Amino acid sequence: MLQQSFKDVVTKFIYTLRIMILHVALKTHYISVVKDVTEFMLVVAGSHVISLAFFHIFFANLRCFWLSIVLIFSRRKTQIELIFVDQVSLPVLIVRCLSNIRTIFYCHYPDSLLAPRNSIIRMLYRFPYDLLEKYSTLCAHKILVNSKFTAQKFLNAFLNVESLDCPDVLYPSVQLMSVANTVNLSDQNYNFLTINRFERKKDIFLAIHAYVHMLSMHKESDLCKTRLLVAGGYDSRLVENVEHISELSR
Repeated sequence: MLQQSFKDVVTKFIYTLRIMILHVALKTHYISVVKDVTEFMLVVAGSHVISLAFFHIFFANLRCFWLSIVLIFSRRKTQIELIFVDQVSLPVLIVRCLSNIRTIFYCHYPDSLLAPRNSIIRMLYRFPYDLLEKYSTLCAHKILVNSKFTAQKFLNAFLNVESLDCPDVLYPSVQLMSVANTVNLSDQNYNFLTINRFERKKDIFLAIHAYVHMLSMHKESDLCKTRLLVAGGYDSRLVENVEHISELSR
């Protein structure tokens, strides 16, 4: 579904899809997504920038800064008409300042609402990045979010911005063909599904405990055809993802 959508757009409008990523480890993933698109380029920039366990947001923005500079200078060789920026909004600001290319920013969730502020030092550390996120996000020509829930959270994060329109919702697509044979979703089964990143703040244990509680309240014969499916984003490079999978499996 996702592959066909890419292919249709590129073929219909005679555009070349150019994807710029920060990590070499993501290269295989993106190639699998757009492998049927004949006109696409995959560029890795910023993977050489160091990343430490602390000051994560600083190094994330540093990598995005480098990627943005590479993108701007690559215009001399490749005509760029539209840039779709995902997650980190800093490239929007850089592109807006150094070119006249139109930009779309896709917001998964305002980072300023995710970061903890449990100390004065933490608050001071976050302050410039929160301002940077707000200003760079508003530089986009178009802002999209992944759900109506995120749209409301987005508006809450920018309460002091006058005449801010509610962003449009673009739901993430699902590549159905790739998962069609992974799980047998029989009509005779009652499936309970939870989809989240494998992070502790998502509280996946709540879904598991609720399912176990439901089992304890009904006869075994009534529940023999029920199951709980836990799915979501997983990155082996992230320590929390690896640890939390292990915790859930115990």
